[in-house]
Amino acid sequence: MVTARVLIADDHAVVRAGLRQLLGEDTAVGEIGEAATGQQTLERLRESPWELLILDIGMPDRSGLDILRHVRSGYPDTRVLILSGFPERQYAINMLRAGAHGFLGKESAAEDLLKAVHVILAGRRYLSPTMSELLISEIDNGGSDRPIHQQLSKREFQIFTKLASGSSVSEIAKELCLSVKTVSTYRSRVLEKMHFKTNADITSYALRNGLIQYANAVPLRVLLVEDSPVLAERLREALDSLENVEVVATVTDESAAVAAVKANQIDVIILDLQLKEGTGFGVVKRLGKVRPKIIVFTNYMLPEYQRLADSLGVEYFLN
Repeated sequence: MVTARVLIADDHAVVRAGLRQLLGEDTAVGEIGEAATGQQTLERLRESPWELLILDIGMPDRSGLDILRHVRSGYPDTRVLILSGFPERQYAINMLRAGAHGFLGKESAAEDLLKAVHVILAGRRYLSPTMSELLISEIDNGGSDRPIHQQLSKREFQIFTKLASGSSVSEIAKELCLSVKTVSTYRSRVLEKMHFKTNADITSYALRNGLIQYANAVPLRVLLVEDSPVLAERLREALDSLENVEVVATVTDESAAVAAVKANQIDVIILDLQLKEGTGFGVVKRLGKVRPKIIVFTNYMLPEYQRLADSLGVEYFLN
């Protein structure tokens, strides 16, 4: 009897162990491999052929959508079952459009997973009851009641998820081997289709709809650069109310901000433009290209300031 080689790609060792045990008892499955990162997944695929890849969306080094695109273009004989903790209603259709052969939530029963594996190995696509309902609803309503993000193209949705996770246009361009101009064009299309104005709108939407999640393990370390004691206190209160966010320090001038970044591991700087000494743009320039994410928070929403912020690679420019 010919058995299938199955590769499990998930960053959680417990999940991989559980899937290995479940699949190991199935007579249709032969060799089982594991990968804990996107890079490991692609390396295992290069080393030898696999009939089925069970892929998590939230890999630590790159998104499952990126990995899926690589697999479909480079390993067309490998079929892909997406197994994810993200809501099926939010992600399933986009993943099918990108080339996945099935999508299951991690809360699914063991028998549903085995059924999906058998269906996909038989050369068909697996549609769960939830996914079938979504597709029927889309047909009946002409797609009019679809969530906004499901109206994006495959590439637009890929850019959308990266922007929502905080990646800058230049970072996305480098990762996807595209020009900055091309990524900027996709970003503009996403904003237009979703009727948004800023990246912050994208992130807010993605969080509300379960398309991205806050990091569970390591707190986000924030530096406040604000010379107004009242505003600094209110910002700090707001940040302290968030899960997995740690305000490392609050400083009031350019030199202190640069020193704080050098002395601490900072993930995000919330930055006023007008400081006690120096300017917010001065901080960005002095830190150079290798720096934390920047959120400019200002009363001066002038077009020339916005253009300068974009030229310096500032992630968010907020009023």
